[in-house]
Amino acid sequence: MGIRETLNTRPKLAGGIAAGCAAVAVLLAVAHVMDLRASPLGSAKPERAFFTVDDGKTWFVDDAAKLAPFDHDGQQAVRAYVCECDGRQFVNHLERYTDAGKKAMAKVREAAKKGPPPGMLVFVAQQGGREVKRPGETKWVPASNTAVARPLAMPKRPEGASGEPHFIFPP
Repeated sequence: MGIRETLNTRPKLAGGIAAGCAAVAVLLAVAHVMDLRASPLGSAKPERAFFTVDDGKTWFVDDAAKLAPFDHDGQQAVRAYVCECDGRQFVNHLERYTDAGKKAMAKVREAAKKGPPPGMLVFVAQQGGREVKRPGETKWVPASNTAVARPLAMPKRPEGASGEPHFIFPP
């Protein structure tokens, strides 16, 4: 008997497997948020990240705890994920939070001060509340649309480059 037939004849087993997968996803999301609030070696200095106000043409460094979009010198700044390939630096993709996502992340951060935040709140903030796109594109894609969003977040080799692109981080 194959896997499909086994799951069809044992719906409780199928439900248990689905619940286990959902629990693992929530735990991974909680671990991700807990990592965001941890600082290296217990220092008070926050991590830094790249941001852009011109769709990735240029970028600047700011506090990684800032939730994009935010106002930067009168313009809307979004998170920029910068890569390097063959010595050339470029923005691979951009990220921002929806208004609901920013509110959910604020609640996650507040809850994290007291202990692990509720898993569903973390899921809503990280998946339902984030959007990504490549520079030059007009449409933002919800992070929850993993079939589209996940490939967007993978480093893409620039045209004419032969090396492997890799993410870089601010000093």
